[in-house]
Amino acid sequence: MDTSFPYLLCVVHFSVRQMEQALSTNLIVLSRAFVLVNPSVREGWGLVNIEANTVGTPVVAYQSAGLVDSVKNGLTGLICDKNTPDALAYKILMLSKDDKFYTKLSVGAKKWANRFSWK
Repeated sequence: MDTSFPYLLCVVHFSVRQMEQALSTNLIVLSRAFVLVNPSVREGWGLVNIEANTVGTPVVAYQSAGLVDSVKNGLTGLICDKNTPDALAYKILMLSKDDKFYTKLSVGAKKWANRFSWK
């Protein structure tokens, strides 16, 4: 990387097609996941949570400002206190052992995500 012009602004332009392809790829990967774990302690809103919910993948996340807005505890995923990796692991394990609850979250996740538009 050339650092001889530290104040040079680099602009990256993504076409609509490139953005759609990236979203499509993300959704394919998320649809293959059992759960999305989002241990962020500071988040703007948590768009990746909605992307996961779009394909029925529940989210296990920390209780941080942006994540509690995008994850509906007990409906689209599970929330646990910040900086509690043991709680994250417990909730993931709990979901892996309770098919009925997992299915409830998966169905709720899709319904929640359908409220939003990608346009």
